[in-house]
Amino acid sequence: MNIKAVVFDIDGTLVNYESSKFKSSWDAIGHSLEGDIKKTWFEHLENYYYQKDKIIEWTEKDAMLLKGLPFSHVEKALFNNGKVPYNNGVREFLNKLDNNYVLGMVSGGVNFVSDRIMNDFPEKFDFSIINVLNRKNSCLDGTVQAIDMWKKDELLDGLLKKEYSFTLENVCYIGDSGNDIPLMKRVGLPIAFDSFGKDSEEIKLYASYVIDDFRQLPRILKEFELYDL
Repeated sequence: MNIKAVVFDIDGTLVNYESSKFKSSWDAIGHSLEGDIKKTWFEHLENYYYQKDKIIEWTEKDAMLLKGLPFSHVEKALFNNGKVPYNNGVREFLNKLDNNYVLGMVSGGVNFVSDRIMNDFPEKFDFSIINVLNRKNSCLDGTVQAIDMWKKDELLDGLLKKEYSFTLENVCYIGDSGNDIPLMKRVGLPIAFDSFGKDSEEIKLYASYVIDDFRQLPRILKEFELYDL
């Protein structure tokens, strides 16, 4: 099998927001809100999460709740002490991974997290497919360039066809939850990150390997001739 790209989910996989049952950056933002806005935010979560045909609507409604919120508030919610809450072994793994492979992220999270990850690991990542919360000056403007997290396979397939000369069969993908399953089914090397949630148990059924620390990945990638120890 010729694997040419390693692609990661973000929330629950590369990063872990412990206050959220979904390990989610969206939930981290939600917990930083107050009063009726916070209440409405989590009502959206309960009402929309399993309505797969309304993901874009949900994302846009949440973005509207954030209109006028200072970006500094969002940064504080997402980056405790200015740092990304990486899962076990992420830094060690990415720092050692060479640049022979296309590296990407596809996530239902927010772009501020993927931007910070790219900044932490310069010249490592080639692309990110993620929701983009728009800003005007120093505040969020209430709009979003939303993606459908239940269609990660279609989004990544489309990008590969446009930008690269290989297919999903040439991809190693690491994810942790139910919305990763459609993509797990189609890639050449599906790996589940065990985030110890209900969705994490389900996704294991579709994975060739299960890890709980990214320092376990070199052995797996070596077996697929991706990683030179």
